[in-house]
Amino acid sequence: MKKIKTAVMLLSVILAVQAFSFPVYALRDNKYIIDSKKDYYEYDEISYEWSWITNEKNRDNIILFDGNRPPTEVGIVDDAGIRYYPDHPVTKLVPDSINGKPVVEIEGSCVASEFDLNPKNKYMECIDNVIFGKDGKTLMSYSQNNPRESYSIPEGTEVIGCLAIAYSDNLKEVIIPESTNKIDYAAFVGCDKLSEVIFLPGNSEMYIEEYAFWSSYNLKEITLPSFNVKIDRSAFDKSVDVPLLITYEQPVPKAENRTIKWDKIPNASYYEVYQKLSNGEYKLLKTTKGTSCKFTTLKQGSEYIFAVKPIAVIPAANYDKKEDEGYFPETFTVEGTMSEDIAVQG
Repeated sequence: MKKIKTAVMLLSVILAVQAFSFPVYALRDNKYIIDSKKDYYEYDEISYEWSWITNEKNRDNIILFDGNRPPTEVGIVDDAGIRYYPDHPVTKLVPDSINGKPVVEIEGSCVASEFDLNPKNKYMECIDNVIFGKDGKTLMSYSQNNPRESYSIPEGTEVIGCLAIAYSDNLKEVIIPESTNKIDYAAFVGCDKLSEVIFLPGNSEMYIEEYAFWSSYNLKEITLPSFNVKIDRSAFDKSVDVPLLITYEQPVPKAENRTIKWDKIPNASYYEVYQKLSNGEYKLLKTTKGTSCKFTTLKQGSEYIFAVKPIAVIPAANYDKKEDEGYFPETFTVEGTMSEDIAVQG
């Protein structure tokens, strides 16, 4: 009897919250399953499709969530080395509507290998087993158990959404198109095998938001489109080294007598000048904030090889010295591309 009273009281609280606030959602961590024929949300004791639904952005629309990855120990690894979860469907069903309200968005990646989305859905489309907004500008949801190790995001994608590729354990490399200008909150959080991210050149600006690559412990290198990038101070996990940040920005030096000159590169903080040694290695000679370097100790009649690399020191976005000092980085250093060799006669 007490259990019944408790359940009634809980239901009353939920109904009261729904009646007086914008969010209307199922309790997180409970198990639910979609009945596609009836278009409504139904409780199920054994398996579920979605862990949370809400219409908090608009009372007339539904947003689906499935961000709760089960503990690793409950997963099973098949012969191909792919982890899956018996209580989670391999195919994630995306309903057109729930209780007569259209499903307009998925927020975050999903514990599944593929999606089942109506090709005629008005708000979303599935491209290569990834959910995008209908206009293709926002990547909403990646299937965490997809076996591919490299993924090239299609051109036209402008935003990689909140948690959109999170916990995708099989991904090792992601290639991001010129059109993308924003990596949203925690977009790649928990991608354990991700080691390289490549932004294709051409984009004039980029914003990498909070916790974008948090807990992606094996991330070694990110190729950025330019020095014109904004990186939140918490974009990378504080417990590991910030990955090598490089870009395509490259000076083109010219030799005049015993001096090399190059054009200023936007947002470069300084330049490193190197000499190429006889063994093929490059030795750092000096750094300069200018756009030229004069050599005064060259032997007459000898030829010397030099190269120039631009460096940008970018302030970390949203850094608060009082709150963040010693915890988050104050700046990020981005290395440009070394110039082609330039010969100078002594």
